[in-house]
Amino acid sequence: MDLCRLSRLEVIEAEPQCRFGHLPCPIEDETRRMAVSIKNGAFLDQEGVGKVARLALREVFWCKLLGEHGFYVHFGHDYYMYIGYEFAPALPSRFEKLFVEDFPSPYS
Repeated sequence: MDLCRLSRLEVIEAEPQCRFGHLPCPIEDETRRMAVSIKNGAFLDQEGVGKVARLALREVFWCKLLGEHGFYVHFGHDYYMYIGYEFAPALPSRFEKLFVEDFPSPYS
């Protein structure tokens, strides 16, 4: 979000599955409440996006996130995240160990 100068993302197509029992470690109460209460149209700051991403990757919650200028985050199976933006920002060196490929999201 910082690279694209975005302060918030909108939740769309939310599907709260709220499956907590399969997790190997407990989830904080605040994060659990967020998973149960988040709705379409909610705007999340960077901290909220991080919590939703962790929940989605753990298959507790699923949604898409949208921002300005075509920015999106979609969550797939097997810990895949599809992140897109109309401009491709240069990634800082701290991201060099991520596997990044130019690929359209199958959830578009």
